[in-house]
Amino acid sequence: MAMTKNKHSNVSEFGDAALALDREFLEMQRLARELDRLSNPSDKGMERAQTLLAEVEVCRGRLAVHMQTMV
Repeated sequence: MAMTKNKHSNVSEFGDAALALDREFLEMQRLARELDRLSNPSDKGMERAQTLLAEVEVCRGRLAVHMQTMV
């Protein structure tokens, strides 16, 4: 099957999916670093941790979609 070109760039659909997946991995790393910094969090820190964990879950969902696209 031939790769078709995206009409807005010189990157194939597979390339677009790979780039999107890479962005999500970078986002997951950022979230992990923020969670690591929250050792012994206060109440406000716990709220931030809950927010970050919710963001991790959303990012995980996007990762799954991008991985499926690559398959």
